[in-house]
Amino acid sequence: MKYIGIDLGKSSFVAAFPQEKGYRTITYKNDPKGIETFLAQLDKTTHHCGFCRVYSKKSLF
Repeated sequence: MKYIGIDLGKSSFVAAFPQEKGYRTITYKNDPKGIETFLAQLDKTTHHCGFCRVYSKKSLF
């Protein structure tokens, strides 16, 4: 699936996905599980970013 844009917040983020008429949005928790769920929805054959990785707070410190 391709996405149009992402609106990030502290506890959640919203991704907009194109549809035949307009777009639809899905809200995800802004945590490693929510990010993994979002990434799993993306089209694996389309290049989305140069480097995508999910970090937990533990791995940042």
